[in-house]
Amino acid sequence: VPSTPAPIPNPTPCVDRSDEWAIGRSTRYWCKWAAKTEDIAGRCAIRNLYKDCPVTCNSCPSTTPAPTQNPTAMISNIPTEVPSALPSTLPSVPSTPAPIPNPEPCVDRSDQWKLGRSTRNWCGWARKIEDTAGRCALRNLYKDCPVTCNSCHSIRR
Repeated sequence: VPSTPAPIPNPTPCVDRSDEWAIGRSTRYWCKWAAKTEDIAGRCAIRNLYKDCPVTCNSCPSTTPAPTQNPTAMISNIPTEVPSALPSTLPSVPSTPAPIPNPEPCVDRSDQWKLGRSTRNWCGWARKIEDTAGRCALRNLYKDCPVTCNSCHSIRR
């Protein structure tokens, strides 16, 4: 009996759309548009192109086989020698250190600052539309706007 199941073939090949389609009021070849920048992830996020452009947006489904339902029965042919007479004095698993509280409160910047050629309050700009996550990714606002971008837990200043 094999210990790892054979991979299940993906019923849908992972390919980008090659046609032109409308998103909002704009019609274009969106996968090509997303690929024409260094910030592909930001463009994929702001236009939610993950399903239509999985190759460009690095969102192809995994082809990793599913885990087995039951553990495999593996019996050791080499039993341990005689058990130790005394328990160990040290814990077998190291203890987890206490969490370190974040000394700074998690707050968005309230001033205006320059990104590219524009100066504005970028946190307010990111909040103005439904796709706040896309705008946070597009302008990499995670450290400056942690409340807006839902990144309080991951900021390290």
